[in-house]
Amino acid sequence: MARPLRIQYSCAYYHIMNRGLERRRIFLNNKHKKDFLDLLSEISERFQVEIHSYCLMDNHYHLLLCTKLPNLNLAMKHLNGVYTARFNRNIKRDGPLFRGRYKSILVDEEDYLLNVSRYIHKNPSEAKIVENDQKYFWSSYQYYTLKKANKPNWLTTSKTLNYFNGDSEKYVKFVEAGVDDDSKKFYSSKKIKSILGRKLFIKQVSDKFLKKNLNKEISHRDQIISVQHPSLEELLDKLVKKYEIDPSVILQNPARNYVFERNLFIYLSMPNPRYSIVEKGKFLGVSDDGFSKSYKRFLEKLKLDKVMRENVEQLRREIYV
Repeated sequence: MARPLRIQYSCAYYHIMNRGLERRRIFLNNKHKKDFLDLLSEISERFQVEIHSYCLMDNHYHLLLCTKLPNLNLAMKHLNGVYTARFNRNIKRDGPLFRGRYKSILVDEEDYLLNVSRYIHKNPSEAKIVENDQKYFWSSYQYYTLKKANKPNWLTTSKTLNYFNGDSEKYVKFVEAGVDDDSKKFYSSKKIKSILGRKLFIKQVSDKFLKKNLNKEISHRDQIISVQHPSLEELLDKLVKKYEIDPSVILQNPARNYVFERNLFIYLSMPNPRYSIVEKGKFLGVSDDGFSKSYKRFLEKLKLDKVMRENVEQLRREIYV
């Protein structure tokens, strides 16, 4: 049976879950959990992913995240792959750690974001590990209660708390009221659906990403990717028109000088799964290593320049509609 498709687009919200192979533990000690949190910081920065909630249990984890770019697969490949490698190296083992593909549930932000956040934060008490979820150290819930001042900078709590006008006490009351019946029914299903949302939301997503001009001669996966990611030629054309420049400004740089438009092209094409790093580098006439280094340097510039960051974010939204 074919694997269900990952629906990926800009600013999509997901509930991510993964469990250890044969329900074995994926965290043997606190160091392993700390390593996993460090990787959440990495994917937040490297793949432009917002982490809104997390909960690490001994044999599985839950995440509520938002992908600013349509690159969920890339972010999760890094998270699960690098964590598995570090785990195996740490205890001198090899082989798979997780039971298989991670479960991703596309979440209707408008009506279901809060319920998912509550479901994740209630996990420890539902599993009867603790009585008070606020006291569970390996969950983001502690940072929603104003009792923790050292909130990690990669954790975004403002989105959720804005539903309560920033009042964390109201959010705590919402969580302590318990998981709602609809969520219990949804997550208790033997085959959990891949979309959690209103009928209208599900229809809109299905129409756009699952039924769009399907061509029997091209794989469904490739068609979905092509809808979400412009080709390198299309991206080049968009930037040439946007900045009214000659394509050679982006394609040719024999002196290896910093050129904003060229580095912007590298930044915007990095999450595109239609091409490997080698193919992207060849398009610009550089090695895959040179391509990756240019991407990292551009990220550093964005961190330091708020105006540039906002302008690039606006352009990204225009391209990844």
